[in-house]
Amino acid sequence: MICTTAHADERIEEAFEFAISAALPASEYSESCRAVVAVFVGNVNWYNDTAMYLEDALDAP
Repeated sequence: MICTTAHADERIEEAFEFAISAALPASEYSESCRAVVAVFVGNVNWYNDTAMYLEDALDAP
């Protein structure tokens, strides 16, 4: 299953917050859909910002 969204007017952290909290698969796919994939082309800052965001999100209680 592939789900794509566009977030041109949002910060990269806001787009990832959406991806990990709101973009949920239908219940019949919930056990097999457990990954978020990001591709960064042409902007290393997006990668750095996302890596820091995810570190914080994964460390949160």
